[in-house]
Amino acid sequence: MPFTKEHDLSFEFDGYTIEATIVYSQKDYMIKVRKPTYVELPGRHIMHMLPVVYAMPNESVPTQYQRVNLLADVKKDIERYFSKPENYPDFDEDSE
Repeated sequence: MPFTKEHDLSFEFDGYTIEATIVYSQKDYMIKVRKPTYVELPGRHIMHMLPVVYAMPNESVPTQYQRVNLLADVKKDIERYFSKPENYPDFDEDSE
């Protein structure tokens, strides 16, 4: 399924400001982190036969689908990535 929407996101984590763009559809998403270092995270996929869709908190979802809070899942994915010690050497907020 093609990605059809984008959502910019900014939050604090472990002393760093995280800035990212979520590119998503109802069944797929990927994450493009811009700050503190550029990285593309693969996101996840929901099988089409399941009556579940990714949605932002303010988006409406058809009643036949169960909602997965996309914003919460993305934050967890980003935090998980930046919690790994091997990803810390790439941090350089002064490189802009």
